[in-house]
Amino acid sequence: MKVITHLKNLLPKKKKTQAIMTVPENTELENERLYEKILQNLKNQRAPLSIKFGHSPSPYVSMLLDIDVNRKFIIIDEINNEEGHRQMCMSEPFTLSGRDNGIFVLFQSKIIDFGTIHGISFYRLPYPRHIEYLQRRVTPRLAIPLEIAMHVDFLLPGQPYVRTNIVDISLSGLRFSISRNVKSILENVIKIDHCRLITPFASPQEFTLEIKHCRYELNKQQTIVGCQFVDMDNVGLKFLSSLINRLQQYSLSTP
Repeated sequence: MKVITHLKNLLPKKKKTQAIMTVPENTELENERLYEKILQNLKNQRAPLSIKFGHSPSPYVSMLLDIDVNRKFIIIDEINNEEGHRQMCMSEPFTLSGRDNGIFVLFQSKIIDFGTIHGISFYRLPYPRHIEYLQRRVTPRLAIPLEIAMHVDFLLPGQPYVRTNIVDISLSGLRFSISRNVKSILENVIKIDHCRLITPFASPQEFTLEIKHCRYELNKQQTIVGCQFVDMDNVGLKFLSSLINRLQQYSLSTP
């Protein structure tokens, strides 16, 4: 982009100095590569970036225009708001956030300097040393259609054999419903061993589930429980992969 190239040329050149190079730890190097990938994705996707100053009632919007890994800075588009532009030019610290393919990313920053070309402002920021990123679920969660009966059976202390209906499932966990209020019992349970996952597609398979959350829905008279698969071997993983593949095929084939 000619505008960005021109802006770069206006920036002061770094003086050549001798320095003792230190090799970063592997984790630091991996983070650097990850941060560069996140920034490149934000730039390539032209993802809107939210800029929030500490005392501002609402965020402003910008966009990542260019990244210079070697000279350690990034360039973002001007804020199309007079007050936001004023705060930026006064070098007030802010939080910049956006989404990289659904993953929420956030980092703190502060302007180094800015330039204006043809009446359009651009801001130069330091290359982020740390980026927070959060993806709530690594694997997609598939809802179970009402016409497919899928259950989890297990025993609870002092309770009859429990049969539950699976609400949704992924490679990492599942949610099931129980048609009575067992919230007070499950709140004291961390793991459920020897759970039998029953589907119409294959023979039952045993898993260990770790309870993550539990709530009782009074209007539906049912307890909803979210669980994560733990201590899973290759047999269990293969079973789940095949099951999810069948469910995906079914959802694509149903109108």
